[in-house]
Amino acid sequence: NALREMFVVITNSLHKLDGGTAPLAVLNAFLVKTLRVLGYAPSFGACSACAKASPLVLQEGGSLFWDSAHAQLVCSDCAQSAGLRSAVNELPTEIILLALELQSRPFKELDAASRDPGAHLALYRLLKGFMHQQIPAIHSGGGMKSLRVIDDSELVEGLETPLPLPVVSLDPEPSVLR
Repeated sequence: NALREMFVVITNSLHKLDGGTAPLAVLNAFLVKTLRVLGYAPSFGACSACAKASPLVLQEGGSLFWDSAHAQLVCSDCAQSAGLRSAVNELPTEIILLALELQSRPFKELDAASRDPGAHLALYRLLKGFMHQQIPAIHSGGGMKSLRVIDDSELVEGLETPLPLPVVSLDPEPSVLR
């Protein structure tokens, strides 16, 4: 039941914060797990067009792109065949691997997924953008006040991310992704 799952996510998040786990790592785990419970989980596990597993794409030397307009991950081969604009940057591998870890690991293993704060900041920004675009109540309601509080807090203030967060959009031509 979703209410029980949310209770578990919230209590585990609070337990990890109380135990000293990095707040941004806990926030990202909370967001990823909450989006899953609510049925809005972004998929970082495979290309949305060809279903090739993300780790396999990366292992073969390929790149992955985040199509923010459709909230989906696209491999370099599918991005090229779909006519993505040539001046886009790939989604950094570190963000993809962090998102996959947070989606698959239980809270008790969260410390193992605690990476560079810059990677957590980049993932937070990606998840925030995803929520604003994909969840109607957030999109039409002017955003989530709690995320604005977080943006203005010490949690993200002063953190710089060496990992760019590209905004990838599709050409107006029809494509396999639409």
